[in-house]
Amino acid sequence: MKSALPVLLGLLAWPLAQAEPLTLTDTWSEVNWNDVPVVSRTLFFPGKVSFEWLNSSRHPGFQDPFFEQRRCNACHKDEEYGLGNMLVKGSQDSYPGKMGALRLQLQIAHDNNFLHVRARWQGQANKPARLHSLLTLENGQWQPLQFNAPAEEAFSIMWDDGSIPLFSSQGCFLSCHLPQEGKPAKGQGPVLKNYLAAVGAGSDKFLPASHSGRGARAKPLKETELMQQQAQGQFADVWQWRSATSGVLGIVDDGWLLDSHYQDPGEPSVKLNFNPRTGEPIWMFNPEVQGRSALNKLDLLKQQGLLTLVEGHNTAPFDAAKLPKGALLPQYYVSRQQAHSSEIQRIEASWDKGIYTLAFKRPLDTGDNKTDKSLQAGKVYTFAIAIHDDNAEGRGHFVSFPISVSLNPKVDADIISRELNGAQNP
Repeated sequence: MKSALPVLLGLLAWPLAQAEPLTLTDTWSEVNWNDVPVVSRTLFFPGKVSFEWLNSSRHPGFQDPFFEQRRCNACHKDEEYGLGNMLVKGSQDSYPGKMGALRLQLQIAHDNNFLHVRARWQGQANKPARLHSLLTLENGQWQPLQFNAPAEEAFSIMWDDGSIPLFSSQGCFLSCHLPQEGKPAKGQGPVLKNYLAAVGAGSDKFLPASHSGRGARAKPLKETELMQQQAQGQFADVWQWRSATSGVLGIVDDGWLLDSHYQDPGEPSVKLNFNPRTGEPIWMFNPEVQGRSALNKLDLLKQQGLLTLVEGHNTAPFDAAKLPKGALLPQYYVSRQQAHSSEIQRIEASWDKGIYTLAFKRPLDTGDNKTDKSLQAGKVYTFAIAIHDDNAEGRGHFVSFPISVSLNPKVDADIISRELNGAQNP
């Protein structure tokens, strides 16, 4: 794996040429990224490592008397490849052929109003991830496709401003709690179970301070206590780009994490393409726009062109009589007509010969301190980054150790944000 790293870095250094846009309309960042330093980080496959394991005697580093103050990479400096390759060997049944680590190039800048982020990485697949969760007709019922089911590429940042205990040292590992893994939603059919899991209902992700007890005994605090923690800013801000759903609209989903993972208030742009009353999809493709009414198994292999159902653009009401045999339809559709909650703007997303490029900007202060954290020039924050690559969902992602990000050029950090357009520090 390490021997291929110089080649990968060389590929990432090339400018984009004939890149395939992954958004419905071309949008390009206004930042001259050639003027912004590039910081490389290795993300690794975390296996079944959980907060409970990390903070127990089973973790050798736990014996250190300064364990809670030390960051992960204080003990594991430059060990991401080794850790990832070791952990992925024990997961080949679930993730056959998966790499143990992934190299990320990150650029961060800010002006007086916005934080600008650009990320580039090389995926494992030889095609862009333009599909996510398909429905197929089996035994007279529409159900999620199981065999060779596609999953979109996702890039996530979970971050904190110093309000969450241990986040600066343990990052997103605070949110992973193994006993809740795969906890099913109750009382629903297979399509709705998948949907509830996707939108966060029954999520096993939460911050330890939001629960009493640990592991299987962990229980959420009372609502009044959780509201108090939220009011004090003891939640993580979560941004997620998703290549085949909301990302097609040029959106980075905006959410937050406390006792569970929530989306910010507002109508979601991603909706379930399934009517539980009829047991059928809501939309199919409009043949006059898409050239056909449904997808097929060849699309799983090629993943070319727009394969997302976009309401009002390429959709038509579902009509079983117009579907060919073996039809596949997206389990979700996206809507440009909804007032999405995300304040994250101006998305650049593309794929070129295996390399994903993503750039976006987010207001330093969104005006909503209930579900968003503010960024201030002169301060330091902790970012934890995850990438879901090559049809991976859930824990099949790559993660970073905590990354310190400074918006003050005089304060050292893993990444020092480049000041743009005369941005001033207090």
